[in-house]
Amino acid sequence: MRIRLLVMDVDGTLTDGRLYIGQDGEAMKAFDVKDGYAIAHFLPEMGVVPVIITGRASKIVAHRAAELKITELIQGAASKLPALLEVREKYGA
Repeated sequence: MRIRLLVMDVDGTLTDGRLYIGQDGEAMKAFDVKDGYAIAHFLPEMGVVPVIITGRASKIVAHRAAELKITELIQGAASKLPALLEVREKYGA
């Protein structure tokens, strides 16, 4: 059996789970560069599609996903299971 999808959340998975909030209410997250390199370079070579399913909606996450060429980004998922099943069906995984 071949792995087709790498499905992940963001907070505590691609970040250390901390959320930094500036004095003007701007939110910031710290992403690990090494994780990003593997997602952007190794997964495509192996034919694995990276997928982010997260309960929060954030421009920061959309920006990071675009940097890593992650096209399967589902934000604001109150329940992640339906989103996972939809992606799974799309890729026949």
